[in-house]
Amino acid sequence: MAEISRRSARRKASAAHLEAVREAVAAQAAETDPRHWGERDLAVQHAIAQATENPLVPELLAATAAAFTETREEALQSPTRHQASVAGHRRILEALLAHDPVTAAKAMEDHILWAHALTQLPSKEDCA
Repeated sequence: MAEISRRSARRKASAAHLEAVREAVAAQAAETDPRHWGERDLAVQHAIAQATENPLVPELLAATAAAFTETREEALQSPTRHQASVAGHRRILEALLAHDPVTAAKAMEDHILWAHALTQLPSKEDCA
């Protein structure tokens, strides 16, 4: 995913693709129902994948997304984690809007490492 962010920023993703990422992040931030946090998270990832303008990237994401559904939903089980996920996605979005591939990749790498760390915590434990 870091390379996806890097490519999206480097290719200067279209205004329509960037707006789709912005809308997905806004929808994720506005979601108050924990049952939908995982879906909103995936929608942001899908919008970023679409921004690469490489038709294979969204297909690869779709093929792997199902395997991580339980992990994603478990990782986003608290309001604090949900807000941290939104903050990470906002950092990625800002880098994409700036067409800054290095910062986009770093923001995505940081977000992935944060999400991975959550999967190592006991269930229901909160992480800021």
